[in-house]
Amino acid sequence: MKLYVFLFLLKLTPLHADTSCYKGNIFYFDHSPYPKERACNVDYPVFDTFDESQTKPNMDCIRASHVEAARFYRDGFLKIDDASGTVDGVSYSDTGCDSVKDYSGKLITPGFLDCHNHWPQIDMIASFGGDLIEWLKT
Repeated sequence: MKLYVFLFLLKLTPLHADTSCYKGNIFYFDHSPYPKERACNVDYPVFDTFDESQTKPNMDCIRASHVEAARFYRDGFLKIDDASGTVDGVSYSDTGCDSVKDYSGKLITPGFLDCHNHWPQIDMIASFGGDLIEWLKT
């Protein structure tokens, strides 16, 4: 225990760190969708946010980049490296788990920070230009 505390204070990861696992329905992104999302804005530029013929291809591309990065594991195991606090993987097996906390039937979503949205504004996210007040009046 003293060794782990010492290594933590030095910001070093011990050679053998415990892995905590959480069993449940796991939803997470296995890679960032943002590089492809930024490419959507290059491939489908939007000059007028009120012109649906411009915004639809852009938003379809952005949604596809997020769907492509998303993963869902029903009754899976989310593995967390206790030393770093980072996701160490997701699988359908508890192999490599030093401890398991059972949240069966619950949704586990690691890494989301303030992930709420306002559904009527979903098509405005990441769109260029336009005036919010004018858009709200539509």
